[in-house]
Amino acid sequence: GDGGSGGSGGKPPGGHGPRRGIFRSRRAGLTVLILAVAAAVAVPVALVVTASHGTKTGGASATQTPGSAARTGTAAAASSVPSLAVPTVAGTVQVGQNPSYIQIAPNGKFAYIANPGAGAITVLNTASNRVSGTIKIPQGPPQSLSFSPDSRTAYVSVYNTRGSVHLVAFIDTATSTVTSTVQVDNITPGPSTTSPNGRDLYVPNHNTVLSGTGHNVIDVIDTATRELVDDIPVPANPHWIVFGTNGRFYSTDHMSATVTVLNAKNNAIITEIPVGETPHAAVLSPDGSRLAVTSFDGNVVFLINTATDKMVAQIPVGRNPLDIAYSRDGRYLFTANNLANTVTVIDTADNRIIAEIPTGRAPTSISVLPNGRQAYVTDEGDGTIEMLNIPK
Repeated sequence: GDGGSGGSGGKPPGGHGPRRGIFRSRRAGLTVLILAVAAAVAVPVALVVTASHGTKTGGASATQTPGSAARTGTAAAASSVPSLAVPTVAGTVQVGQNPSYIQIAPNGKFAYIANPGAGAITVLNTASNRVSGTIKIPQGPPQSLSFSPDSRTAYVSVYNTRGSVHLVAFIDTATSTVTSTVQVDNITPGPSTTSPNGRDLYVPNHNTVLSGTGHNVIDVIDTATRELVDDIPVPANPHWIVFGTNGRFYSTDHMSATVTVLNAKNNAIITEIPVGETPHAAVLSPDGSRLAVTSFDGNVVFLINTATDKMVAQIPVGRNPLDIAYSRDGRYLFTANNLANTVTVIDTADNRIIAEIPTGRAPTSISVLPNGRQAYVTDEGDGTIEMLNIPK
């Protein structure tokens, strides 16, 4: 994808493609190489219907009372009754111009929301579900972000559409101020993640090109010295990074139809896992046994067995899934489907879809509270976030 769109209007369903922003897959006339995966296991999924849309609540920091008006998803037939209760939309919060990415701090007390059009980070108090502040990012449009394990520092990926700005801004979350910036080699730094010990920050390149200096590397920043210390060449082109529980980390290679497995000790490539077209966002299951990866153009989720480094399932989901998250107990898997205006809910016991939950326009990201009770979804086209109640 490339720079933020700068407006709050979303593409209508069935429009000319996804809006430009941190998660958009910019083709630039390139033909995507799609690898055929012979060993893929097709998993049957139950058809679902969406419930009545209900009325979204307007106004700043407004919430909707759960109940019959809340949007939810239901099973289609008695033969496909969900084994899990379906999450419900608890309400919406107005958060700004075009929220492209949300991340809840590890301590669960607040969330940061990237608003590239506003050039700012919106701060959400997760106890009250109200906006508690705004942090201007003068260097350029904030596109995505992550946190240090202790929640004291936020790392904001910043870039513009011209490629003249490409850096990571460090924010002190106690004072809500930018304390330093680190320029990265790749021109479109994507969603970053820290090593488990918090010492290094890994930043993928989100630019959709097949070759060129700085185009297909993962930048590594020392979080103590705040200096760029390594570039890791990987196949075109790294969009997401996830650390496993087995001394490995994974990169989704968007234009190469692969997921790269790397050694976390020396950043060396171990192997490449063939998946399918445009692997995008990724998340590790709580028990570490599965890596779930969205296919942006394939409209599926690839499931990878982390013990064997093999893809073991494909699950059809809504159109253009941008982000993906597990519930904290691992029972649910969610995808935010940008052009379907839905969140797909998957029962991980049998990889079956149990609901398609309608959202606002152009959902782009999803993040789950550490207590597992709620998830937040950014609606880039409406300037809102949705709160999903996750059944226990």
